[in-house]
Amino acid sequence: MFHGSAECIIDGKGRVSIPAKYLEIMGERRQLIFTRFFFESDHHPQPYHCLDIYPLHEWQRFVREFRGQPRFDPNISAFENFYIAESHGVNVDTHGRILLPPPLRDYAGLRKLVKFTAALEKFRVWDKASWERYSQEAEARLRKNPEIFNSLRL
Repeated sequence: MFHGSAECIIDGKGRVSIPAKYLEIMGERRQLIFTRFFFESDHHPQPYHCLDIYPLHEWQRFVREFRGQPRFDPNISAFENFYIAESHGVNVDTHGRILLPPPLRDYAGLRKLVKFTAALEKFRVWDKASWERYSQEAEARLRKNPEIFNSLRL
């Protein structure tokens, strides 16, 4: 499972180095699947956009589980069209870098400085400024509702 976060810089060709600790967790598995994701905001009309990044084997597991969803449910179809239809496969090069697909880079507003954040079996990449705003808002939500910690089933 992935843990922690790291800041990285996108080069002029749209490439970014995967954090070393993430590469270590991935081992020899160097194929990734990128897709769009967002978090709603309590304080802004627009959501925070980022990219979900799965190692290929975790994406395949996710898709196997997704196949069990009701196929004609309009909410499931919306999710499928948003999350799965817009996914892109990317290979990690020998230097530990990936080329961020331009449509997804645009979606997440990724410019120069990005933040990688762990999300258990996957990780995310955010525009650094967007991450900082979202992180502050998430902390405020948790402070306002400390019972969230008690509701976790750990």
